[in-house]
Amino acid sequence: MKTVFLFLVMVASTFNQAKADSDYDPERLQQLINSKQLIPLEQLLDRHRELLSGRVVDVELEREHKRWIYEIKVLKENGKRREFYFDGTTGALLKGDHEEYHH
Repeated sequence: MKTVFLFLVMVASTFNQAKADSDYDPERLQQLINSKQLIPLEQLLDRHRELLSGRVVDVELEREHKRWIYEIKVLKENGKRREFYFDGTTGALLKGDHEEYHH
């Protein structure tokens, strides 16, 4: 539970620092979640718990090519850092490290 709280704190700070753009306004993000245009981070983390095992060190939410993308960086137990990209609407894994996109 402590880990999920840490994720939420990191995401909140990422949203606040990412851009001074209206897309990152907390009220706007909540509207996107309510309208199913954006999957909540906690739901994404639950869905991919095994893949994201380790310590999440950074979470970013970006708008690319009219699509929301979560970028999540994880420090694995073996000390390796991994990066994962997820579709912000569906929660589908798009890319992990240097792997090809999955659809």
